[in-house]
Amino acid sequence: METELRGWLEDRWNEAYGQSGEKLVFERFERLSKGQSSDLIDIAVRRGARTAEYVVRIEPRARQLFLKPDVVREARTLQGFESYPDLPAPKICWIEPGAGLVGAPFFVMERIEGRAPLGRPSMHLAGFLPELTVESRTTLWTSAMAALVAVHAVDWRRTHAFLAPTDLSEGFLGAHLRQQKTWYDWTTQGRKFPITDAAMDYLRANRTRVEDAEPVLVWNDARVGNMLFGADNRVAAVIDWEGPTIGPAGIDLGYWMMMDEFHAEAIEVARLPGWPGAAETQKRYEALSGRRIDDIDYFIVLAAMFISTTLIRQADIGVQEGRLSADTTMAHANSTTQMIARRLGLTVPDLSPDFAAHRQLNPKV
Repeated sequence: METELRGWLEDRWNEAYGQSGEKLVFERFERLSKGQSSDLIDIAVRRGARTAEYVVRIEPRARQLFLKPDVVREARTLQGFESYPDLPAPKICWIEPGAGLVGAPFFVMERIEGRAPLGRPSMHLAGFLPELTVESRTTLWTSAMAALVAVHAVDWRRTHAFLAPTDLSEGFLGAHLRQQKTWYDWTTQGRKFPITDAAMDYLRANRTRVEDAEPVLVWNDARVGNMLFGADNRVAAVIDWEGPTIGPAGIDLGYWMMMDEFHAEAIEVARLPGWPGAAETQKRYEALSGRRIDDIDYFIVLAAMFISTTLIRQADIGVQEGRLSADTTMAHANSTTQMIARRLGLTVPDLSPDFAAHRQLNPKV
């Protein structure tokens, strides 16, 4: 793969900057990850005085979390942000839609310098967030919230209409639920998962009581962990656009609030000073966006269902690769199935030891 990518990128440089007697020098060619979502390769190149840094994102063809990964769609989504100066995102440099070169489609984007507030078991315990002052954390959170509002302010009919569902017979939320149900069925393969099965039944049964508000560009993975922050603790880029759609803004706000809970109350970890709770988060979003989000608990269950489905898939992959035993309960008993169970009045399962290990949690949590 490396040889093919080096040659391909040199051809793109020749097309963009003209032929040169000098070779393109690769100063860095490093695989960042090989996960379920995609392969990422970090590249730095130089020719004469011209330098550039890129990240290559390769579509997964095995071990994928999602039913139909599509990096070309992701690249088009990012390209659409170029006309929105308030929404920082990596610039797409080239797209390779064919699978012939490296076995899957890929795109090349500019590399953005920044860091994401990630950490296991929680961003409130690990990573760089605990190292910040209260004022800096507040700055980071405020900038992140403004970025989410900017996503929802995108004129999607002008730049992202290709993301809109084609069958709107049940509205935008109904279309989103159909897509989620198709993915869930593919993931579960006919097996019974009592808590997530109940969640899917709840979501479908209660869809019509949730207002199908004016549709927005939905990130479908809206969280601070998918943002890069600069040295000033402000958003430098919004990243990871694998599953965007057009639909109610509550999908993203519910996901944001669910992930906040996932890192805090769900595992009995206190939020760091300067990091608002759920009520203030919703209030701030509504004030900035001018948009009221009703039935937020519905959208939080929808978000927990999304993560629970990824955990079913991750557990299956772990079993296939021999990292987990066939009788693992990770897919049934994790933080998000606990969150669902509490909201739906179901029996809350004890955490699976495999999930606790996966998240580096105290097994008693």
